[in-house]
Amino acid sequence: MEKITSPSILIMVAKAKEAESNYKEAEAAYERANDWENVIRVNLDHLGNPDKAKHIFHQKSQLPQCAQMIASYCETQGAKKEAIEFLVRAGRRDEAYVIAQSHQEMDEYAKIITKVDEKNVEEHLKIAQFFEGISQWGKAARHYEKSDNYQKALKLYISEGEASIPDMIDMVSKVKIDALTHELVDYLMGETDNIPKEP
Repeated sequence: MEKITSPSILIMVAKAKEAESNYKEAEAAYERANDWENVIRVNLDHLGNPDKAKHIFHQKSQLPQCAQMIASYCETQGAKKEAIEFLVRAGRRDEAYVIAQSHQEMDEYAKIITKVDEKNVEEHLKIAQFFEGISQWGKAARHYEKSDNYQKALKLYISEGEASIPDMIDMVSKVKIDALTHELVDYLMGETDNIPKEP
């Protein structure tokens, strides 16, 4: 095999080795042919080496179908957080969202969306509504802010309480909307809830 350089012949050799259940040699041949999709598949299906498959994905081949293979593997292993990440990378966000929702992994989903697609207003709105639905005001506010719904974000930051004051000040100073500035000042002076905040 060391003498072969043609990718098409290497792939034929790899398939033959795979048919003989000689998976290590099959993997080596696929690697020499730069057929990363099959390297990932062999590592997941036959060699039980998901870490190498993930490494190859990140380093060599971020194709949606490769992400989908890894996501399916992670799901069968019960690794929901990783399944969410790879489903997002495979473009299967609805499935990732459903898993995040049903397995209390919305923080993970939010983290991946922020990393992969920071500017996606619709995604942040969906995440914000989820957190609002379970009364996690601070997290909901953060995502309403990312979806440019500043009025709603400020209201929820206020619901979260004094711990969110730095977030409120950051947001209001960044967006420079007079109505928000007045609302925040009223809150800090105690006019909203009759409790003046610590100066």
